[in-house]
Amino acid sequence: MKHRLIAIIALLLLLIGIWYLRLPPPPTETDTVPPPDTPVASLNAPANAQLHVQLMQLKSRLAKAPEDTVHLIQLAHLLHQNHQLDEAIAYYQRYLSLHPQSRQAYLDLADAYAEQEAWQQALETMNRLLQRFPDDVYALYNIGAIYANQQQFDRAQEMWHRVLAIPGTTTAHRLAKEGLMRLTR
Repeated sequence: MKHRLIAIIALLLLLIGIWYLRLPPPPTETDTVPPPDTPVASLNAPANAQLHVQLMQLKSRLAKAPEDTVHLIQLAHLLHQNHQLDEAIAYYQRYLSLHPQSRQAYLDLADAYAEQEAWQQALETMNRLLQRFPDDVYALYNIGAIYANQQQFDRAQEMWHRVLAIPGTTTAHRLAKEGLMRLTR
């Protein structure tokens, strides 16, 4: 009986040891990932190095497989999140040349242009989206916002009224209502 108890305890200790060895290592300072909207300039050195490694890995993968749209859009998003807008725009455009039905890529590209205050390019991008998806409420809302940023308030109101004419309760609908309320004050 005594030998059986020792064997059971030994087995339990072995299982606990195996479980412990399979646990991931505790995070170190270099394992921390900054929030996606943190500008590169405010990152600490290990995070900058990590960003650089991520960018180089994605670019290397794309050099080997230029039509790899998964890594292409990841690279565009990573650059965009880190305010490297010119480069992000180039990758969004490349992605759209390979995947022209990607509604979200048009929205992201227009957002990158808007961050640069390149209103005409943002407007052209949203119009390209509307050619493919004529009733896209986010494209219509964004066009209204572009017009509002250019002080073309009548055109902004027109776009936002078009959003509200399309049935739905999306964020674009809420933002269009709020935009119209701000313009009519």
